[in-house]
Amino acid sequence: MKIAFYLGSTHAQPFIENQISSLIDDNIKVLIFGSSIHKKFFNNYNRVKLYLTPRNIIKRIFYSIYSFLKLLIFYPKRFIKTIFYIKNLSNLSIKEKLNRLNTIIPLIINLPDIMHIQWAKSIDLWFFLKTDFNVKIVLSLRGTHINCSPLNDKVLTKLYKTTFPEIDRFHAVSKSLEHEALKYGAKKNKIDVIYSPINFKKIYKKKDNWDLQNTIKILSVGRSNWVKGYHIALSAIKILHDQGHDINYTIIIPDKPSEEVLYQIENLRISNLVYFKSYAEQHKIYTLMTESDCLLLPSISEGIANVVYEAMSVNLPVISSDCGGMKEIIKDGYNGYLFKNRDFLGLVNSFNIFLNTSSNEKETLVRNAKDYILKNNNIIYVGEKMKSLYRKSLI
Repeated sequence: MKIAFYLGSTHAQPFIENQISSLIDDNIKVLIFGSSIHKKFFNNYNRVKLYLTPRNIIKRIFYSIYSFLKLLIFYPKRFIKTIFYIKNLSNLSIKEKLNRLNTIIPLIINLPDIMHIQWAKSIDLWFFLKTDFNVKIVLSLRGTHINCSPLNDKVLTKLYKTTFPEIDRFHAVSKSLEHEALKYGAKKNKIDVIYSPINFKKIYKKKDNWDLQNTIKILSVGRSNWVKGYHIALSAIKILHDQGHDINYTIIIPDKPSEEVLYQIENLRISNLVYFKSYAEQHKIYTLMTESDCLLLPSISEGIANVVYEAMSVNLPVISSDCGGMKEIIKDGYNGYLFKNRDFLGLVNSFNIFLNTSSNEKETLVRNAKDYILKNNNIIYVGEKMKSLYRKSLI
């Protein structure tokens, strides 16, 4: 069984690295396509094959010519289908068509049995593999691409409604995303809810002390996007500060904070309480988690946030909104703290409950969280679930 992933021009995210780790099997070959991919991780596995497109413009031109000729000489039928496919993309410029060719030809030369699409918004790029080359399509249902992106994009909504009924198998990372996919014509009997795997071997740092110091260290991790709910968190931070709590709120984002968030911080006069950091290395995030008192997920919309799984893995207590699939994994007061979505006063209340919870009670709470993810998110368990999903997609 050959399963293909396209990772684009960045290093693989922990989500996809962990998915691939769970698939290492004598009967499965994983094909990775993209450019400038972080090779170190994939070189650990014999049955992972990398097909990388050069980023240097000169090398890229020669690579494109070589690939084009290889497709023409060795796979003439595939070549003809590819030309017709590109020719019919009337909405693209010549330059865009050439870029599309450069992206898809390596995959057409090395046709997989299954194309696993990570992001729903990229279906348009890969769906032709099913219609023209009979490659099975597996689509992961993840967060924003399902919950938010199609709401204000009629073209994307139409794309989902056209393609979802034809997808061979869906991988939903939460039950809430399964429900959302049904709205676009996905067939319920073709959806498998499989929670994301966690590679516990990569998590070296563990929190082992839950005594609160004078300054309460709160951590959030995520993109600078309105769905992440930072405006809700900041309103709560202001109230907690006014109640007399000494707060240090750190937000790790891969980009710059939005103007709205910066304005709110200045307007609430809490700039001395809020800090932004940008870390690319996962181990640094784990280190900061162990140095924090709690992880705060104030999101308005999520499938299930991977950062919550990671916090649970390092024994960091989690305070989360009950959006999307978060209430599927967090039971309030048992393995974390939940507050009503968009309710910053509810967040304040949950935080005060957290503050009044003893260190021993917090230790029990994080132990319950760890037990949950060890059962539902370990790589071996998830890997068996994913292999079953792939087998069903081939039927």
